Amino acid sequence: MSSEEDLARMVSAIVSDQTADLASLLSGGVKMGTVWAGVYRGLTQGGVPAAEALEVLKVGISVALDPRK
Repeated sequence: MSSEEDLARMVSAIVSDQTADLASLLSGGVKMGTVWAGVYRGLTQGGVPAAEALEVLKVGISVALDPRK
């Protein structure tokens, strides 16, 4: 069992289920933000201008949030 799972189990024993669910959503958001930051960094370090890298992120995030597009 990972330390993240251990922490989640301890938190769920202390707080309500709703609060634990919100914490899980927040954790997922932080992880996705880290992924997008890595994509941006990779693009800019690879020579893509910052404005174009931001456009790539905008499209990627909009598709991720609304996959029907």
